[in-house]
Amino acid sequence: MVENPNSGKACLGLAETFYKAKLFEEAKTMYEWAIKNGENKNEVWNKLNSINQQLDLQENHNSLELSRENELPTIQRAEELINKSDLINAEKILRQIFNSNPNNIDALNDYAVVHIMQNNYQHALEIINKVIQIDPSNEVALDNIKYIEQEVNSIN
Repeated sequence: MVENPNSGKACLGLAETFYKAKLFEEAKTMYEWAIKNGENKNEVWNKLNSINQQLDLQENHNSLELSRENELPTIQRAEELINKSDLINAEKILRQIFNSNPNNIDALNDYAVVHIMQNNYQHALEIINKVIQIDPSNEVALDNIKYIEQEVNSIN
């Protein structure tokens, strides 16, 4: 069985659907699984806390032994660092994300961008190929390949 890098997003979508249908127990379960599968973000925790209050549970109650203190660094933070050209710290965050989900497509694409910015095109292509193996039509990866081709052609 292959881990699906979109499972956290799928759980989050189900949680939102259950929440709108006022199926709070089901929504709670799916928010917990969304967090466990990579959607470990403040807004998801806040929704879980809100449901816990509606269910008369402690705000931080969860059945999966999740810990907010261990909240994963976010793709958003890594991208902020990339935009500031702080590639060393962006790479640290991306590596932490890979520890919990080595097939995180967003993190892989960002990691490829780090290597592109460092002119390490060969390693960037290896990462991009991994993305394409997971998602053959991933537009970010395909655009990154085009960018690398343009850069290499302009050097020659």
